[in-house]
Amino acid sequence: MDHRGRRPGRRAKVLIAEFVIVLIIPLGAASWQTWRYEHWMGATETAAQEWLSGTSWELKSVQQEGSDIVISAVGPGDPPPIDALRTAVRGDVPARVDVLVVEESGRTTQLSLALDCTRLRPRPGGIA
Repeated sequence: MDHRGRRPGRRAKVLIAEFVIVLIIPLGAASWQTWRYEHWMGATETAAQEWLSGTSWELKSVQQEGSDIVISAVGPGDPPPIDALRTAVRGDVPARVDVLVVEESGRTTQLSLALDCTRLRPRPGGIA
C-alpha cells in the first residue's frame, strides 16, 4: 500500500492550522484591546455625565484619539471641580491611558493620579 498520497495532505493540514493560528492570535489581541477601550470610554462617559449633572455644563463627546480618551465639555464660567471626575475615571481606566478634559475655552486637563500632575495643552481648533 502506497502512503505517499497521505503525506502531502497531512502537511497541508498542518500548514493551514499554523496559518490560522498566526491569524487568530493578532486578531484576538486587537479585538480584546478594542473591547477594553470601549469599556473604558463607556465608564468615562458615565463619570463625565455625573460630573456635569446639576451644572450648566454640557458633555459634548467622549472619544478615543490614538491611545488617549478625550472628554469634551462646554459651559459658562468655570467647570465643576475636577477631583470627583478624576476619582471616578481612575477607578475604571488604568493610569497608563491618558484621559483628557477639553473645555470650551480650549484648556485641556490630564486626569493623572497625582493632583499636581495636570497639564495644559491647547487643542488645535478647540473642541471637536
